[in-house]
Amino acid sequence: MRFRAPVLLAGATLALALLFPPGVRGASPAGPVRKTRTDPAGLVQPADLVYLGAFRLPGGDDRPLTFAYGGNAMTFRPGGDPGSPPDGFPGSLFVMGHDRLAYGELPDGNQVAEVSIPAPAVAASVDLLPTAAFLQDFADVAEGFFTTLDEVPTAGMQYLDHPATGERIHLAWGQHFQPDVPTPSHAWFRPTLSDPATTGSWFIGSQSPYSVNGYAMEIPQAWADAHTGGRPVGTGRHRDGGWGGMGPSLYAYRPWTDAAGTPAPPGTTLPETVLLRYEDAATTEEVVRCLSGYQHPDQFVGGAFLTTAAGRSAVVFAGTKGTGAKYWYGFVNPQGPSLPCVEEELVGQFPVCRLASGEPCPPEDLVECAGHTSARGWWSGRFDAQVLFYDPEDLAAVASGAIQPWVPQPYATLDVGDRLFLNPGGVETDVIGTGTQRRYHLGDVTYDSQGERLYVLELYADGARPVVHVWRVGTGAPAPARFHTVAPCRAVDTRNGEGPLGGPALAPGASRLFALGGACGVPEDARSVSVNLTVTEPLAPGFLTLHPGGTVPPLASSVNFLAGQTRANNAVVALAPDGSGTLAVVNGSAGAAHVLVDVNGFFR
Repeated sequence: MRFRAPVLLAGATLALALLFPPGVRGASPAGPVRKTRTDPAGLVQPADLVYLGAFRLPGGDDRPLTFAYGGNAMTFRPGGDPGSPPDGFPGSLFVMGHDRLAYGELPDGNQVAEVSIPAPAVAASVDLLPTAAFLQDFADVAEGFFTTLDEVPTAGMQYLDHPATGERIHLAWGQHFQPDVPTPSHAWFRPTLSDPATTGSWFIGSQSPYSVNGYAMEIPQAWADAHTGGRPVGTGRHRDGGWGGMGPSLYAYRPWTDAAGTPAPPGTTLPETVLLRYEDAATTEEVVRCLSGYQHPDQFVGGAFLTTAAGRSAVVFAGTKGTGAKYWYGFVNPQGPSLPCVEEELVGQFPVCRLASGEPCPPEDLVECAGHTSARGWWSGRFDAQVLFYDPEDLAAVASGAIQPWVPQPYATLDVGDRLFLNPGGVETDVIGTGTQRRYHLGDVTYDSQGERLYVLELYADGARPVVHVWRVGTGAPAPARFHTVAPCRAVDTRNGEGPLGGPALAPGASRLFALGGACGVPEDARSVSVNLTVTEPLAPGFLTLHPGGTVPPLASSVNFLAGQTRANNAVVALAPDGSGTLAVVNGSAGAAHVLVDVNGFFR
């Protein structure tokens, strides 16, 4: 039998040491209060997330080459499935499979496979969902790395195609109880799984290992340049018990040392920019300087930096939130979820039971109930699957030192429980729980910034395997009804003579509109187009960004490049909302660059 959270070791002294480990950094002292965003309309709101459905992951149950008891990490790769049907879901997902198991039982777990993205479906039963296909079979990308971190591993992955490094998948790695002697936690590998060339591993600043190795995200380069010293990879972790912080954490880092993408030597302590960090349980027993409504059973295990073509943004964290009236360290009470059942031998060692307000429970709750059969750990009277929305401006204020790292709070919360299957196979209920007292709802998340799709893993939804849920992030308007292919056609080429779809080259920092409605077989009433964007002959490094004409450019780039490079990327881009049929191209470079846009289809 396999489960994600282990039963803690017995003994009051040992349990106390584990709950409050030495050497874990606390949050900063009190400081300025949370600032107020000047433009709330620039934030992605929960109502902007439109549920599109879900799909199953492929394969069997033979470990380690299985997604059963997996879902620790996932990342989206644009253009990862060039042969995919034109169904509005291009790209691929890299997903981590069955976890490693300690004591030599399964040392080659946490293997990674690349899968296709089928059009998701809304269904009452998992059996009715479409199934992804393998694009690359499982590979042990961490073979020889993190060899001492196999006791309920935690992990994060983020694909990044940076002009300095090319395609890399950045990897974070830890375990439930970190070793007494810190070990490096981050690495990268190439997306060619037969030859991943894994490189690293590195430390993240002086941060607690309990706060850095549970998830990863791409930070838009323009935002990173403005606020993190150009560090475009985000990483963090939030585990139960307040270890590493009473709420999610986030740090920005960059594991290469120069414009040529040279990786830092193994063992390097990488400089980090702190974006979010709450107080931790090693510093205080009090529930202070924490996530609003925090409970020790909380676990947020995935994160993403959302941007939209309309210029909205948010940093989101997904996970399982304790929402009961009381929470405690101990067991499930057979008499009902609202009744605590504490581990009695720890009473007096630390606050084993609290009210939702953070105040200690009354003395009558500090007893160990009879007949409990659940795993030991942090429990709440209720758990919910939640997505927290943070304002990037608040995180920028932390980076600049204007506010303390524990000040930012979510401006909105989305409960996604009504979309989940909720362990229909009854897997490991003694550890996971049942009904409203069920833990471990969600796994990792990843974001397709061009397609504006948020992918979320639900754990234990297909037997022991996760399923992938999909939300569209936008204005909430209906999705295009139908995709139409056209013969591949070059609509824009700025190397040609001057004209509406020709020269000159894009000037440094310039934005230019191109009318694709009526060109290359794209009708004037088309709502979006499927294109291949190419940059060639750039005079300086930078990026291009596509967005609908007449809208604010998003933070995410469409293609990155170095001086002199020719690079391309696929994208599905909405046309101007005013009906003009235009899209805009922004040259985020200090030098001029030529642009080519090839059209292969449209939605209307």
